[in-house]
Amino acid sequence: MFRESFLYELSNKKFLSEIIQVDLSVLKNLEDLLETEKWKPYKLENKKRDLYNPTVQHKRALKRLVRSLYSITYPTYLYGGIKNKSYIDNAAIHKNNKYFLIADIEKFFPSTHESYVYDFFRNKMQMSIDISRILTLLVTYQHEEDSYRYLPQGFPTSPLLSFLAYSDMFKELEQFAETNNLVFSAYYDDLTFSSASFISKHLKRELALILRRYGFNLSTEKTRFQKRKANNITGVIVTKDGLKSPYKLTKKLMRLSSDLDNNLKNSSLTKEEIIVQLRRIRGCIIAIQSVDPSRNLQVYEKQINEVKRVHDVTFS
Repeated sequence: MFRESFLYELSNKKFLSEIIQVDLSVLKNLEDLLETEKWKPYKLENKKRDLYNPTVQHKRALKRLVRSLYSITYPTYLYGGIKNKSYIDNAAIHKNNKYFLIADIEKFFPSTHESYVYDFFRNKMQMSIDISRILTLLVTYQHEEDSYRYLPQGFPTSPLLSFLAYSDMFKELEQFAETNNLVFSAYYDDLTFSSASFISKHLKRELALILRRYGFNLSTEKTRFQKRKANNITGVIVTKDGLKSPYKLTKKLMRLSSDLDNNLKNSSLTKEEIIVQLRRIRGCIIAIQSVDPSRNLQVYEKQINEVKRVHDVTFS
C-alpha cells in the first residue's frame, strides 16, 4: 500500500526540496521558521470549527505533498479527501440497507496527534528520521491548549493524513464492520455503519472502545441509531426511494432567491454584487440536483436568466 508512493523510503532532503519546491535552507531550519510570521498560519473562526490558512508558500508545499500521496491506493470504504469520490457516494452505498449506526468522532482534527503523523512517515513510509521530522512539522500545528501538535483543518494535507496517520484504526473499524456484517464508510470524522438486519446497541460500545485506543471519543450528540425512514448521511437524505437533498438546502435556495428579489427592489446593487448572489443561487441548484437530478428547479433557473437579461450581467 505505502510502497506505491515515490516518497517511500525517502531520505534525501534535496529530493524532498525538489518535490515540494521549498528551498533546502528553509527545510533545514523549518522548526525555527514555523515560529515566524512567514510560516505561521492564521486562524479563522466560525460557529462550528476553527480553520487555519497557511501562507501561500506553505500551502503550495502542502498541495505538492498531497499530490505525491495520491499515488497510494486507498480502501474502498474511504470517501473523504479521495479523488472522484464525494459525500453523495458515501451515502449511496448505504441506500439498500434498513438499519444504521451513524457515528461522529468528537473534535476529530484537534484530537489527532503528531506522534501518529510521525509514525506514518517514519515507520509506514520508512522515511529517514530527519525527513519524518520535517514533514511532521510541515503538516501539523501547535495545539493552543496542550503541548502537542495536530492536523489542523484548512491544511490541504490534513484530510488524507487523518486517514494515513490512523490507518491502523480505520483497519480495525473495517474489521469491526466485517465481523458484524455491516456496510462501512468513512467521510473524515463521519463513520456510517448500515445493515439489512437490526444493529445491536452493544456495537456502539465496541466502536467507542476502538476509537478510545487511538485517543478519540464518540460524539454523544451526533452518534445515533436509526431505522430506515429518512436518514441523514453526510448531508444526504437516504430513503427507501433513493437519495434526496436535505430540506435545509431547499430552504437556503428559497431564502437566497427571496433575498435577491428584495435587494433588487429596495437597493441599487452593483453588477458584481448581483453576480455574487446569482452564483450562490446557482450553487444551491447544483448541490440539490447533484443528489436528486430529477428535481425540478426551473423557477430558480428562470430567475437567474431574467436577472442576467434585465441587468446585463454574465457569469460562468
